[in-house]
Order: sequence, then C-alpha cells, then structure tokens
Amino acid sequence: MKPACTSIAGLRPEIVLGLSLVMLLATAAPALIMVQKGNEPTKDHNWPAGSLDLANLKTRVDYWEGPPFGGGQYCFEYRGDTAAFQTALDAFAKIKAPGLELSVHEGPKESFVLKDPKDPKADAHVDWSFTVWNPESWNRLYNKQGNAWNAEDPNFGKPLAAPHMDVWVGGEGGIDWSKVKVPENVTVDDDRATAHGYKDGSAVVGDVYDIGTSKPIAGATITIQRNKGQDKKTLKYVYETVLEAKTDDAGHFEMKAIPEGTFQLTASASGVAARVIGYEAFGKNTFRKYTVKLSAAASISGQIKDTEGKPVAGRRSPTPKASSRSTACRTAGASSSRTTTTISCLTASRHTTSPRPTSP
Repeated sequence: MKPACTSIAGLRPEIVLGLSLVMLLATAAPALIMVQKGNEPTKDHNWPAGSLDLANLKTRVDYWEGPPFGGGQYCFEYRGDTAAFQTALDAFAKIKAPGLELSVHEGPKESFVLKDPKDPKADAHVDWSFTVWNPESWNRLYNKQGNAWNAEDPNFGKPLAAPHMDVWVGGEGGIDWSKVKVPENVTVDDDRATAHGYKDGSAVVGDVYDIGTSKPIAGATITIQRNKGQDKKTLKYVYETVLEAKTDDAGHFEMKAIPEGTFQLTASASGVAARVIGYEAFGKNTFRKYTVKLSAAASISGQIKDTEGKPVAGRRSPTPKASSRSTACRTAGASSSRTTTTISCLTASRHTTSPRPTSP
C-alpha cells in the first residue's frame, strides 16, 4: 500500500507538474496547501475521537494539509526511536473509528516539508506519519453527486478513508520493527518485498480479470515503463519499457528485481481496453499487489463542427472523461480530412467529452 501521506514522487507526470506549480504558489496563496513545521499544538478539525492526542505528540516534527484546491487531509510526521513509535501506535489504537490501518515501508523516508533547497545536507528524515481526513472534505471531493472532474482519483466514489499510520523501518537508527507490538484493532499492511518472500529487490504481483465475466484473462501484458519526458513537437509524454510480463492461464503475473525509480504500470490484452493500473515509486525493497479488471473496448465517433454548424477538419477530437473511475484513453484521436473522428480505446461504460480545439 502506498503511504497515506503521498508525496508527488509517485504521481502521474501531469499531476506532478500541477502540484509543483501549486507548491511554488503556496507562499502567495496559503489556502492551496498548508504547511507547518514543529510540534505546536493543533486544533481538532472534525476528526474521529482520539485523533487530536496523536496529532499533538511531542515527537511530531511537521504537518501539512492537502490536497490542493480541496483540503481536509491532514498528514502529521514524526521522528523517534522504537519506544516513541510504540507510544504513538498505542495512541493510534485508541482512536474511535470503524477501522485503523498501519503500513510498513522500507526506510529511510524524507519529508518534502523538511527539505531545505538552500541546504542539501539538512536533515529531512521522518520515521512515521499519521493521516486523518475531515469527513466533510472527503465527501465533497469524492462523493458529491454530479462531481466527475476527478473521476480518475483512486478515492473517487469510495467511503471515508480510515485513519492511517505509515512507518519506515530499516534506515539508520529509527524503528526496530521486530520489537513493535501491534494492538489487536490495528490492521497491518507490510509493503516490503522481503516480508513477502522476495529477496532480490522490489516485486509486483497481481491478477487480471475480465470485468464483464469475472474470469481471469490469460496472456495479458503487464508493462513497467519509465517516463522520458515530453516530446518537443507533440508535447506528449514518452515512455520506455523497463520490464514486461504475461499473465498465466489463471490470470496471474509476477515481476521481480524491479529497479529503483518511479514508473507507470499498464495492462493490455486482446479485445479489451488497455489501462494504466498505477504510478509507483519503487525503492530497493518495495512490494506491490494489484487486482486488475479490464473491460471490453468500445468506440465513439462523430463530426466536429464550428459555431455556425460547418464541419471542421484537422482539429483535435474531444477528450473522453469517465463518469466514474475508469480506463478511458488519455490520448484523444485527431479528426481526419473528412471531419470525422473515432476514439476506439474506451471502456464500455459512460463517458462525457470536452472539446479541445487546436490549430490545424
């Protein structure tokens, strides 16, 4: 599981660009994202009972509120030894919520809040974090009726996220996981490859199904790709394949010895729409597991006209946007000289389109 306090390292390139601009604007417009260093006590923001006690522990070194243009997600970051983490974990277990989640990651971990661009040697490490949402903000962002602008966000349409802790182990000093006692009401997810039996670096495993029949898809292609930047002419992002695997007869795949870096993972198969299944940042000992559901491909076609109703040739076609979490192609086709365009890599579900005229 990805850390609940997500940095921009594992996000889509276009989102990274957007958030980078937001960070540049943060000083002038604090409402976009709020950052605070130190452990000065904070106030309750409609969190589950018990959250405030954990948020205000003296071991806290910073916190920030995001996401930009929405808010409501609070991430608190801490430093300390195993005993200090145990104190925080015991406080976490006292939070009154339907579920409490703890994820274990390979360390070390650096916080973007603590990094100092003027001092590359500044200590920016953290040992654990605590993430909690304001329910009102979550529902406004992800469950508001008629709101589909962020349909590709993994949280879209889902119930409120549980209070979550992340801990990084294996770095210099820090936390000795073998000495930690996890309370019974806390669910643990360990995303270290070694914890799942992989000894030669990071690994990805998963299963691919047909969303219409629930049957496994044999021979599907899973690809790990590295972003090489934008093409200067088309401005489209260019990807190179790093690793590739095929699913077996049971739809299962396994990829080992994945190099360090941030990659795009895709799934494709004959007769179904290809999809991006994730953007992941891999360290030396990262484990990811996916359940991938692919849908039968569909297509839409039509004619582009100007405001006077006349056909227009050589224009970029409307961009499909799903009304729910989907696999719509992010690259729209271009209209032909006959002013007709077809987009053939959509899932068989409901989509809306928005025109994007460009110069011929």
